[in-house]
Amino acid sequence: MSLENTLNMPYVDFMAYIKETNRAPWWEKMLLELAKTTFLNDKKKILHVACNTWSSLRELSLLSQCKWIGIDINENMVKVANDLKENDVLIKDLLDYKVMDGQNLDFDDWTFDVTFTTWWMAFIPNKQKWVQELVRVVKNWWFVADFIMYYKSNPPDYLIDEMNNLMKINIQKWDKDFWIDLYTSQWLSLFHEYDWEYQNATQEKLINYCRTMSRNRTDISEDESLLIEYKLYWIMSLFAENHKYLWASLLVFRKKTKNDQISLFS
Repeated sequence: MSLENTLNMPYVDFMAYIKETNRAPWWEKMLLELAKTTFLNDKKKILHVACNTWSSLRELSLLSQCKWIGIDINENMVKVANDLKENDVLIKDLLDYKVMDGQNLDFDDWTFDVTFTTWWMAFIPNKQKWVQELVRVVKNWWFVADFIMYYKSNPPDYLIDEMNNLMKINIQKWDKDFWIDLYTSQWLSLFHEYDWEYQNATQEKLINYCRTMSRNRTDISEDESLLIEYKLYWIMSLFAENHKYLWASLLVFRKKTKNDQISLFS
């Protein structure tokens, strides 16, 4: 690939190109929390919408031996996920990755025990349609989960503009209540939440991460590897600045068929 193409590659395609598995901050803790809260085991069938290149599904399969389907609208992400899966003998038979639009899932009603996503709702203009699909394909009384990021303090407007320009989305200054209201409007009740505060990376750690990730591909020139390192450093520096204003939560909702009786002391 030419240096110009690498430089101009959109964010999602770029992350797939360097084989970044999208390990979210504190991901081991929040995935363990998800596995415990939703009672994952080898009899459960799970759907991960907007799975990227697979890291969450791999960890949850190792923890629980449950069967997963991961979908993503980006073909490059799905190709990388399937390539990585084939090289992992421990769990490759538990995972299946497909190219699919999360707003129009090609699954029957009540197919899965758990459906979940990881913040990628921010990419979707019609968020209610996305949630409706997550709810439609999950079994009654089981779970819909999301790892959300939200602003707990007020970020500067220029930072929001830069994030939107990078990721080609329309991030706004959403708080936690925005996400909770989005889900509870669709016959879901909040079952469990687990919160954490972002810890920013030191410059040394940031540089080491970018240098290591730039060498993930062994089929490129040294010049392209350096360009990847510099481009990734700019992206992750922007994320680090954004994280100063962010908190994150695992939200687990339960799908109900009718309203429960109210409780006075809950």
